[in-house]
Amino acid sequence: MEIIQLVVIVVFLGLATILWTDERKRSRRKFTHMITAAYVLGVLYFTLLSRQPSEDSKMNLVLFYSVIRSLRYPVNTGEIIHHLLAGRFDQVFTTYKPLKAALLNIMLFVPLGYILPLYIKKRRGMFPKIIMISAMCSLCIELTQAVTRFGWFDVDDLFCNITGGAAGYLLYIIAGSLIRSWRKNNE
Repeated sequence: MEIIQLVVIVVFLGLATILWTDERKRSRRKFTHMITAAYVLGVLYFTLLSRQPSEDSKMNLVLFYSVIRSLRYPVNTGEIIHHLLAGRFDQVFTTYKPLKAALLNIMLFVPLGYILPLYIKKRRGMFPKIIMISAMCSLCIELTQAVTRFGWFDVDDLFCNITGGAAGYLLYIIAGSLIRSWRKNNE
């Protein structure tokens, strides 16, 4: 399932980048709406619809609790690096589940931070807007998971989702800079 999420995110970012190379505004706008709708449906699927309701409702209100809890067990940094260099990501993620959960939550919101600037007209103060919208979207997901019991409320997820939104916005800035440079060189 996690590989599918990664592929979806990479395809999404690639399609969003193509938007900048299309000179026709009308088709660009339609395309933006289509990939945004696909992204929202994907987030709803991965965070709510693909889960089974649990009998009890859990909450984590302590920031980095899962990371702190996992530090009780010895972490072999050399082993992690060895597995990563050998391409055995599943081995690392199976051993260090909080790391896996954090990375997946970050990756889930990278597309949001990447595409939001396409919808926000006023460019001034964009970063705080991205952070606030990421926080509100993440809070809605976490509250829905808590109420419906299709997951549990976790402040670690909130933090990672906001971090993903910020990372997506930074990718947007970098991609925009590269595309402007490419256009300038090809004129």
